[in-house]
Amino acid sequence: MSEKRAATGLVSQRRTGEYTELRWTAERAERFWNFESRYPERYFTYRNGEEMIRRLQAYLPDNQPVLDFGCGAGHLLRQLLASGYRAAGADSSQDTIDLVNSELGGDNNFLGAFLPGVIGDTQMTFGAILVTEVVEHLYDDALNDMLEGLKRLVSGTGYLIFTTPNEENLEEQQLLCPCCGQVFHRWQHVRSWSKHALCDYLEDRGFTIINAFTTDFRLSLKRKGKRWWSLRKRYAYWMRSDKKGPHLAVVCRP
Repeated sequence: MSEKRAATGLVSQRRTGEYTELRWTAERAERFWNFESRYPERYFTYRNGEEMIRRLQAYLPDNQPVLDFGCGAGHLLRQLLASGYRAAGADSSQDTIDLVNSELGGDNNFLGAFLPGVIGDTQMTFGAILVTEVVEHLYDDALNDMLEGLKRLVSGTGYLIFTTPNEENLEEQQLLCPCCGQVFHRWQHVRSWSKHALCDYLEDRGFTIINAFTTDFRLSLKRKGKRWWSLRKRYAYWMRSDKKGPHLAVVCRP
């Protein structure tokens, strides 16, 4: 195991004083995201979905459907549909799936939203699978199971596109549960990834890396009231090559 991966690719096992870290079970995670589905404006893709599609457009085929794996409240799906793509969604929260199917069911390009264990039974395959802000939420067993499932869903010429926070400092978002006395990440993140760590992890599990880059998906010139801020931030990144973007994207194939 490389030093890079050991530093930023492993599940966090921190202990802060007398506080231990909450271990997320599937039931706890589902309960957490069922609650968050009531506040769709909190989701990462609510403000960044349009810019993400613009930056990743080269890997989104026009002639094959696209899967948003970890679709949340469906913000990225809406952007995909508005851009003319046929698209489906998958998410581990049943409440979220019900919400997305209810709100997008009238669009002819919408192929449905499914639980991860169900979408494989549909026999659909996809020219691109967007796995947006998912890999930081999963321990090894669940992550490896997800990756094996994704291999069966992507077409022979298709792409898997992973996005995640870039070298996130998890402790900056820690909260204390006053009931159980354990600490947890505000957004249920359990691990932090660097570009090298995520590429290594995927290659070790049979994926070929096509592209990997860090960026800032917030820098959209179409966002009202944020255009001047976006221009200034872009200039800052251009002037300082050592300044890392907060977001990481990795494009690969099985």
